[in-house]
Amino acid sequence: MTIQPKLGLKTFAVVVPKDELLKNNPSADPRDTAWEAALNRLERIMYYEREPILLSHDEGENAIVRKLARKARRAGTAGSRFGTGMLRVPARLLIDDPVPRRSDQSYLVQLADLNAYAAYRCLYPPPDHRYSIVPKSMWEKLGSARHWQANRYSGGPTAIVTRTR
Repeated sequence: MTIQPKLGLKTFAVVVPKDELLKNNPSADPRDTAWEAALNRLERIMYYEREPILLSHDEGENAIVRKLARKARRAGTAGSRFGTGMLRVPARLLIDDPVPRRSDQSYLVQLADLNAYAAYRCLYPPPDHRYSIVPKSMWEKLGSARHWQANRYSGGPTAIVTRTR
């Protein structure tokens, strides 16, 4: 975790509490909700930083991720920060289709998996055990690698985006 800031990496996480999501919207798909939130945040980062992004993801749901990325590139939407409806914000700086990678062959995908789990444990601490593999404080070890702009207005933990709707 501590090497990521030294490498100049930036990370954020999307956590979707399934029980809350399904209570608020029984027809919602937690996976789609998470990917749409991630693509929305990436679009905002690309827009404000004027940097294109090539998305690489853990293989397994290639068709779904490609479909959602293409939709985001063509007709992306985001909720207004002021609660006044939806804004149209296509992810025009998303380079090409997402690239699937096997996590056992990509250190970056493995880091993303670890970061996601650390973000989850930051919001939902592990039960007390003799040995804690990923303690609640692990997300903090990312330091400056946490891309605080991803959730700058939510007031939650730095660089953790949550979706319950």
